[in-house]
Amino acid sequence: MIVTTSLDDLHTTFPCAVALGAFDGLHRGHRVLIDRLLSVAKEQDLSSMVFTFEPHPDRILHPDKPLPLLMTRAEKEEVLDHWGVDALHYQDFNEEFHTMDPERFIDYLVSKLETKVVIAGYDYRYGYKGEGNADTMVESCRKRGIEAVIIPPVHIDGIIISSTKIRQALADGDIVHANHMLGYAYAIHGAVSRGRSRGRTLGFPTANITVDDTEKMLPAGGVYITEVSWDDARYDAITNVGINPTFEDDHIVRIETHIPRFNGELYGKKMQIRFQKRLRDEMAFDSGEALIDQLKRDLAALEKFVYKKKDM
Repeated sequence: MIVTTSLDDLHTTFPCAVALGAFDGLHRGHRVLIDRLLSVAKEQDLSSMVFTFEPHPDRILHPDKPLPLLMTRAEKEEVLDHWGVDALHYQDFNEEFHTMDPERFIDYLVSKLETKVVIAGYDYRYGYKGEGNADTMVESCRKRGIEAVIIPPVHIDGIIISSTKIRQALADGDIVHANHMLGYAYAIHGAVSRGRSRGRTLGFPTANITVDDTEKMLPAGGVYITEVSWDDARYDAITNVGINPTFEDDHIVRIETHIPRFNGELYGKKMQIRFQKRLRDEMAFDSGEALIDQLKRDLAALEKFVYKKKDM
């Protein structure tokens, strides 16, 4: 897959179908749109391109409301490449694009790319102050002899899937619902760093994770059943996201993972943590013994979850 931040780097235009959107999270709704992009490109012998903005437009338009991201740039590129997209363009959401009127935006796509088909979601907005919408896009493309394909909303359990709803589910700790909308287990990546080894002294050693991208959203604080992987290894685990109130008072959010029956060395390893089920809130315990008792209950819940998953 070609990845570019400047369409001039392509050196030449090529007949293509272009999908427009932020595509944060590449959830089930996005998958429907990308599948349509790929099918149209194949039917009409076109190249497929995803055209997105960086930074996310909401971060520029609403700087007072920090937007946590569901997917890092590296993750997005890996998924789109795996799905079979030919090219991915990150357009700088600068002042020029911030103030560009809708008609000029369509002209930009036509002038910079040999665009034959434009594909967008039903709620896609473009141009200055979001004046362009699905209806104006269809009309603008029609006038230029371009096909516009508008993808209707995708529902799960009667709810329209959106990145906003997924962020809310993660903020609520409803990881099952978030994963259902995503179509995969929400994950974070990071390097295993040295902690204070308190878990080891309690008989529950943990891998302390320093996340790769601090702009990526963490799920709500609490204890989760997770699946962790590094190199070619994959294990079921218990992961705590939170401030560790039993031992710490600095209110720094930490990610600590306990892998049952694993005794190897992990320092420096790049680890992926996939969240599968939230077990409970993070808690402060009066003693190490009380914490150990709770950790044993958490491990029992993990074993039950894994057993049921294997039985499905």
